[in-house]
Amino acid sequence: MPDMSGTKRTLLKSFIGSNIVALGAGTPYIYSYYAPKLLERCNIPISKSSSISFSLNIGSSLLAMFAGMIIDYNPAISCLVGGVTTFIAYGILHICHANALSNVYLISFALVLVGFGSISGFFAGVKVCTANFPRNRGTATAFPISLYALSGMVFSMICAKLFGDDMLGVFRFLQIACTIMILVGTFTLKIVTVSFEDEEPKDTENGDTENDNYNFNTIYQGGGQLESSTSVDQISDNERVIANYSNKHTRSKSDMIHTNTHPSAERSYDIFEDPVTAITTFTSNQEGSNNSIVSQRNSFSTESREHDIHNEANNITALRRDTISEGDEEETSFERYFASNILLKLQNNKVIQTIIDPKYLVFYAILAIQMGIGQMYIYSVGFLIQVQVNTPPISDYHLDMAKLQAFQISMFAIFSFCGRLTSGPTSDILVRKFKCQRLWNIFFASFLVLVASHFITYSYNVDEYESRKTDSIPSIKNISICTTIFGYAFGMIFGTFPSIIADTFGTDSFSTIWSICTTGGVFTVKFFTSILAHDLSSNSKENENLCKIGTSCYKHTFNTIFDICLVGITLTAMMIFGSYWENQKRLSNESADINETIQLQSDQ
Repeated sequence: MPDMSGTKRTLLKSFIGSNIVALGAGTPYIYSYYAPKLLERCNIPISKSSSISFSLNIGSSLLAMFAGMIIDYNPAISCLVGGVTTFIAYGILHICHANALSNVYLISFALVLVGFGSISGFFAGVKVCTANFPRNRGTATAFPISLYALSGMVFSMICAKLFGDDMLGVFRFLQIACTIMILVGTFTLKIVTVSFEDEEPKDTENGDTENDNYNFNTIYQGGGQLESSTSVDQISDNERVIANYSNKHTRSKSDMIHTNTHPSAERSYDIFEDPVTAITTFTSNQEGSNNSIVSQRNSFSTESREHDIHNEANNITALRRDTISEGDEEETSFERYFASNILLKLQNNKVIQTIIDPKYLVFYAILAIQMGIGQMYIYSVGFLIQVQVNTPPISDYHLDMAKLQAFQISMFAIFSFCGRLTSGPTSDILVRKFKCQRLWNIFFASFLVLVASHFITYSYNVDEYESRKTDSIPSIKNISICTTIFGYAFGMIFGTFPSIIADTFGTDSFSTIWSICTTGGVFTVKFFTSILAHDLSSNSKENENLCKIGTSCYKHTFNTIFDICLVGITLTAMMIFGSYWENQKRLSNESADINETIQLQSDQ
């Protein structure tokens, strides 16, 4: 009997540690705080700024899958790696600023380490919360995800208050504070093995239980479990055929997640139902008959399976005997043996199985679209403000552009925090109370992005500015409103998607799978920022480096975003309704199978 009080203490310690790590790992978002002064001090031209900022994406996205592999091995070790790389990264930036080193590659390398150290700690915290709280994944992961988004604003406010323009003090503070906070995870993050009875409701009709972390190296044969420690080398050809055949006919928890089938089950036929969490119920007057039906079906399927297994094994043995000559038999056997080992390992590799799954590929596309839009906006909103401030008649008001840019970044961070914080509980309520899919959160957030992309291109007439000289500037206010919408939608998407991935593909190798899923944003953010840069450049006059025609400077960019966002919404809707029709078809097949079994029983 496990010590539940000790387990709860460990869960609480891991949860608190995950939040501390996430808060300390969110420093990539304060890049815009120190970047201008760093580039000025190191005499780096503004044309190189885009390449330097892109280094953050390389560390936090392209290298994220390597961080994910470490996290899946041990989250605590990942935090150790993250803490060390963060310490080195801010140490390099401190040296570059102190000595005015105009070395783009060295600064870019430091920012790659900042991104990698950040994601190593952040993903570790999300993984632990996802694995330790399977019944409330959305709520549990919402806290570290939202704190990660809020980290930029928190650290920028602290640094501005304590250090002001002293960038050496800023880098020293970030080097010490962020490193310590990420290293907290080394001593607190732990995936707790909680019994199925404690975390998930039991199926009282059959006492079968399944672990949340599936072992895909475990092979089942005729209802009996083969030891996963058995080497592939120890399996003969016939045994391998039997194991492969049996493995194909075994329903793991991953299969249950994809198919959601259960004999004699009554399910909701609601189109909004979440197929992952559909609840199976049995009526009391059918208990005896259903048990006998299931037993009979099991006996039929077992006999048929054993017959098919041995037939297949005998056929392959005969085929080998007829087609392989005696002189080449040894060489061919080695090749067949080597190929079989490789195929078995690939078949049992969870990451490979997942990334080639059509559902995963659609999720990858949806996240890539929304991630690219959100990151492009937070990186580029300063340029939108710059355009508006320098466009007549607003240019006559002599507005403080730096303050307006800082305000936009803070608004985005705050509402991204709110979106991440509310998305988790909202998705849990959708799933557990209303039996809806978490994807409805993504659909709603994508709709918000669509709305903001449309309204940010709205143009105001000159007389509207003249009537508001003492009031807020209409175009600036419009950008601020759209910033809040983009921020909230971006936060909601990132607050919901980890739970969707965990629900669909499980928590085994979750960090690797999730980190690969986020790599799509690297390409889309580059695509969107390139469009914006081209539009700003092409709409500028020949002798000017700045576009001064208001929303016309970036209208084409956000029209393109609007069109691509429509594609993302369409894909999301297809996933939602596709899951519904899949479930309906499955229920129809189950009903037909049950009726056929009842008929066989009555005939006997």
